[in-house]
Amino acid sequence: MQKADLRRYLEQVYPSPELEQWFDPLIVRVNRECREIHIAFPHVFFAGRFRDKVRMGFENHCLPLLQGWSLRWSEPERVPAPARRASRSEKPRTGDLPLERHTFSSFLHNRKNDFPLAAAKACAGNIGNPPYVPLVIYGQSGAGKTHLLGAIANEAREHAPDYRFFCGPAASLPAGEHFEAVFLDDLQRARKADLQERLVILLDMMAATGGAFVCTIDAPPAASGLASGLAQRLGAGLVVELKKPDLDVRRRYAAGLCETYGLDAGKDAALSLAQRCMDFRAIDGAVNRARAYATLVPGREAEPVDILNAGPDQRVLTPEQIILTTARFFSLTPEHLTGKSRDKTTAEARRHAVTLCRELLGLSLPQLGRIFGGRDHSSIVYTIKKFKEIQSGNKDMHNTHARLKQMCLTPSP
Repeated sequence: MQKADLRRYLEQVYPSPELEQWFDPLIVRVNRECREIHIAFPHVFFAGRFRDKVRMGFENHCLPLLQGWSLRWSEPERVPAPARRASRSEKPRTGDLPLERHTFSSFLHNRKNDFPLAAAKACAGNIGNPPYVPLVIYGQSGAGKTHLLGAIANEAREHAPDYRFFCGPAASLPAGEHFEAVFLDDLQRARKADLQERLVILLDMMAATGGAFVCTIDAPPAASGLASGLAQRLGAGLVVELKKPDLDVRRRYAAGLCETYGLDAGKDAALSLAQRCMDFRAIDGAVNRARAYATLVPGREAEPVDILNAGPDQRVLTPEQIILTTARFFSLTPEHLTGKSRDKTTAEARRHAVTLCRELLGLSLPQLGRIFGGRDHSSIVYTIKKFKEIQSGNKDMHNTHARLKQMCLTPSP
């Protein structure tokens, strides 16, 4: 009697893909002298889920084959919880993210990212029985995916300190180790075929027996360029999009960062920085330049604040500049955009300008109404709504808007 004999027998009842999920990971040792079969588990979490969902059916189906043999189960020992949490000054374990600064409380967001945040908190708070396996968080670079992943892992460790965790870059997931909770960053970089195959096996096992699997990626699984088998398994979980931070979130982030590092930037500098830097990493870079200037060029205290403006001319973007840039692009005058004209070209240009003022400056609807010729609230709402409807199915309009945005953010020579 060998493990292979058991598997061949079970294939009469269970399909092979199902056995790959819960039978193949089992550790089976056979003692012919005692006619005893000893079965052990790869880790604690696997054992619990196997006992609850698979063991009874497994034993019942094996009874005819195991006549005269005894079956003994071995429960794995739990890994003891660490005596203390590592201090901030200690180097994190290899592959780990710096979790101490990644928390839900420090994750800045607004309503458009309520869903991914709620999904992240649900996963972190139910690590022993995760509601979604896997949880896939995708979005553009600089949207805050790494922060949210670290926040999940950070809180999950509070709920299950004795679980075996891996939290780090997907490409550094170690081979030959078993984890009860896996948090992988930048999954799009896991390009090696053997690594993707290991991830497929890991996802299948966790889907059958339980375990937390959370990952970040820069695009939806189907468009990620990963192998089809892995992309399909990721797509079968909960896939949520983390959208890039808007102006208000970026402004709050910039202001908080300046306060943390003792840069007395003020509201205008934080707003200017948020207008020019479209994601958190760009803001980090601007603040780091200001910090370096303050440290390396002593005695010139005022100038680091100017560096935060992130432009050689230190200008602050205004609605007038957006309107002028848009009007020139469409061979119009600013008066066309703020006036009553409704011809096709003017209406399209006005939609771009209104939306850009909303996106880049965070202006309120009443403010936009006053700037664009005294229009009322409902007119501005309709203009923005109409723009989004047209843009969603028009690639040329999407590209035009991206080009206009870049022109507004780039200082004129």
